[in-house]
Amino acid sequence: EANPPAAPPNAFLGGVLIAYDRSGRERKVELKSSHLSSVIEDGFALTTIDQTYSSTLDAPVEAVFYFPVPPDAAVTRFATSALNRPLP
Repeated sequence: EANPPAAPPNAFLGGVLIAYDRSGRERKVELKSSHLSSVIEDGFALTTIDQTYSSTLDAPVEAVFYFPVPPDAAVTRFATSALNRPLP
């Protein structure tokens, strides 16, 4: 018998960044690259996911990042940057 998927199928599987302009309209941002690495250590999988998105908009946007994780998983660190500068 096959194991069930770690996370149920959904539109955000693999992560998605949704940007909104100042008027609240959804704007397109393109996923330029994605890199995943995992290490098993002391019975835990330590996974790092680096994703780079690109926007051609000439004005600032707000964005929401969706990334599903299995029910028994935890996010222990999350970092974002823009123009190679960390965001708070």
